[in-house]
Amino acid sequence: MLDLVRITLESVGYSIFNIVFLFGVWVVFLINRRLNRIDIYRIIKKKSMINLMADILVQSILVGSLVSFLVVFIGIPLYFNEFLLFLIPITLLLSMVRIRFLDLSYGVALICFLSLIMDGQTHIASLILLVGIISLIKGVLILLTKEQSVIPVLSRKDNQIILGHIIHKSWILPIGLLILQIGELATQGIQMPTWWPMIQYPYNQNIFYTMFPFVAFMNHNSISYTETLQNHQKQSGYMNIIFGVLLLLIGVLAVENLYVQIMGSLIMVVFPEGMHHAKVRKEKKQPPIYTHPENGLRIMEVIHGGIADEIGMELGEVIEKVNDTFVQDIKHFLRMVKEAEGEIVIESRTIAGRLMRYEIHKSKDLTRMGVRFIPEKPLIVYSMEGYNQIGLFDFLKGKY
Repeated sequence: MLDLVRITLESVGYSIFNIVFLFGVWVVFLINRRLNRIDIYRIIKKKSMINLMADILVQSILVGSLVSFLVVFIGIPLYFNEFLLFLIPITLLLSMVRIRFLDLSYGVALICFLSLIMDGQTHIASLILLVGIISLIKGVLILLTKEQSVIPVLSRKDNQIILGHIIHKSWILPIGLLILQIGELATQGIQMPTWWPMIQYPYNQNIFYTMFPFVAFMNHNSISYTETLQNHQKQSGYMNIIFGVLLLLIGVLAVENLYVQIMGSLIMVVFPEGMHHAKVRKEKKQPPIYTHPENGLRIMEVIHGGIADEIGMELGEVIEKVNDTFVQDIKHFLRMVKEAEGEIVIESRTIAGRLMRYEIHKSKDLTRMGVRFIPEKPLIVYSMEGYNQIGLFDFLKGKY
């Protein structure tokens, strides 16, 4: 058992110290640097790029190691062919069309179809299972990483300024693949249990298994103006978990069934694309949550530790009155707060329409109100349609 752990970790290590992995890290760095530039208002507290990349690398290595151990200990072998070597180039080429294609499932689906057409020996079921495992873990990571790579954006819809958020998470995974080879093993191998591997393919010749260092992108990106960030993250995470479980079930059934293999290859594209287009239709039909109101000021950030945070103000509330005087704009609000004598009474309305009343004593440092509002004339307005239709190269150049 210890030898198996050692060999698996060695394979993951070889993947890390690989020019392809280093190139993938550079691509992930460029994506997060561009995301950092999008957030001009710094609404969500950000880590430095060094700390952010350190977190992403640690997560990538842990996920890659976990996937490798699952593949090896369960026994999910692949018959190696040249298509696997082109997964990263295929993924990058697809991402030039749409940035959401920078994910394992799209590239693997194309490899599955190429294999079915040309040689049929790549072990489609194992590839489906591999994508299923990674998608399942990706869903859990989306739920756990929360504010990592989450960017607030301002856009315009129906002549209104609206606030939304982008969830864009990218990882580069170092994986040790279990490769099936035909022939005799020249050296002493590791004796495995009789049930292993769990996924077995029929061969009349002698076979043995080796480890192969491998690198793959794991990516998720979506934009929403009609959901809260918490609901957006939960929906994205749970849908990836459902996708992963579905592929695991299909992968088990596809071992010796060509039609299930074809169905699984299609689902690796159809399911995520279906989720994406359903999300786009919902964003077009439903009204945005956070808009610039006709009267008052909409809170787009409650700064931690400020007075607004202490008294319980929330994202999305509309401040309507200060001391029974209607608020006209940001300058008017700040002037009323500064010139108020004694107690300050702020009246606001939540997203649900509930009227709130806050009483603040003048003894507090009112320069620490700790709120930011949706501006009437934002510095930059982003296009929701542009983000959904953009490729990786144009994204890095900021063309949206």
